[in-house]
Amino acid sequence: DAEDRLAADPGLRHLEHEHRSYVRQGEYASGLRPWVERFGLDRLHVVWSDDLFGSPQPAFDGVCRFLGLPTHERSAWEVWNASSAPPPDDAVVLRLREHYAPHDAALAALLGREPPWSARGPA
Repeated sequence: DAEDRLAADPGLRHLEHEHRSYVRQGEYASGLRPWVERFGLDRLHVVWSDDLFGSPQPAFDGVCRFLGLPTHERSAWEVWNASSAPPPDDAVVLRLREHYAPHDAALAALLGREPPWSARGPA
């Protein structure tokens, strides 16, 4: 019932929900939609984590350009919180893909581009 209580009281904090609601936190469209509705998509810059971690300099340059700041080359990009966990088994991957399919479609519709992790692939 944590989500119901959080919805009823926006100032409420629920640490268990914050730290254990991994599946819900991956439903990005529902989290971004209020920002898009309030500020407009032209005032938000969404960076895919795949781009940030895979090619940090171009992702960083894009953020700088969006903010109207000069870009500059970094000599090194440190990796923080790298995971050495084994990949999930195929059944878990399938279940997550099925769960996230409508959420990824909503995100693509909201942003006008497919998320790179989508089963449909980037647009």
